Amino acid sequence: MKRIAAICVGLAMVFMMAGCSFSLYRREAESRNVYKDYIAAETDVSAGYAEKVAASRSSSVVSVIANTLVRTNRGRASVTQIYSGIIINAEGYVLTTSHAALLEVSDGSRVYSGEVMSAYAVLPEIYGDKQHYRLILADYDTEAGLALFRFYDSFHYYTDESREESKEGFQTVAEFTDRSVVPGERCVGIGNSLGNALNSDVASPGSVGEIAQTVMSGVISDAEADTDVLKAVSFGGKEYAYLLTTVPVNVDMYGGALFDDSGYLIGLPAMKIGYESSATGGSGYFKRVAAAYPVSLLTDYIDSVAEESKTPIPYTLASVSDGEAA
Repeated sequence: MKRIAAICVGLAMVFMMAGCSFSLYRREAESRNVYKDYIAAETDVSAGYAEKVAASRSSSVVSVIANTLVRTNRGRASVTQIYSGIIINAEGYVLTTSHAALLEVSDGSRVYSGEVMSAYAVLPEIYGDKQHYRLILADYDTEAGLALFRFYDSFHYYTDESREESKEGFQTVAEFTDRSVVPGERCVGIGNSLGNALNSDVASPGSVGEIAQTVMSGVISDAEADTDVLKAVSFGGKEYAYLLTTVPVNVDMYGGALFDDSGYLIGLPAMKIGYESSATGGSGYFKRVAAAYPVSLLTDYIDSVAEESKTPIPYTLASVSDGEAA
């Protein structure tokens, strides 16, 4: 009898464990096939270069909503932060700032951090879609200052307004250029606009409702920032000097896009430039000075992630001659 009872108990535990596993499995929603309408990138003949770039390239820039729990001396703090990101291929990889993967919270004089628990992307207004699409963290590197996410769902787009044919991926992805940028050339910054301020009282990433994209124009003020003034980024045994631009940048735009006036990606907004006054003891940020990661760092980082993960991560690197018109 004892043996029969032990067997019955064992079988019951097996079924209970199997039931729990099945329950957990069912909670994981299946990846969906998402179809997006064709986007006609049209502008008036009198439109400026920034408007033209936005019409043709803004659909490759998303808002990234990241959330985690950070342990501090006072307990756990829920952190929701909004940044920007760029879609780089049909597979749905999103390149962004590493801040979206390792979130920070200040507690007095100390700063605590925690790896992202959940992340979502919101497509720009041109799609007419305010859904939060789940992102999966593929990699992040705090030295490079970059992170790679991937859409959980599979996206497709219709090739024209008739909806008769569709292709896998996104209609527009960011295209890098390998040409050398020069001081004084025009550029356009695109990214999330004031999402953190507009959603400052949200309790969870699912509560984020106010998302808007901003388009800011400016010029390249320095193609290679002085590394004695602004320390270069060290990654993979190489050093990369920042691009400096007059495009106004806020925290929400970190990880977004810096395009040239032909719509090619020339950098990724990395940070605002601050100052401290010895005369007044005050500090702040310059309004029209921002730093961006150069394309060479972006592509080297993507290549390193692909090599380490043994997973191809394609992107477009266009060979563009200097001075090529849009």
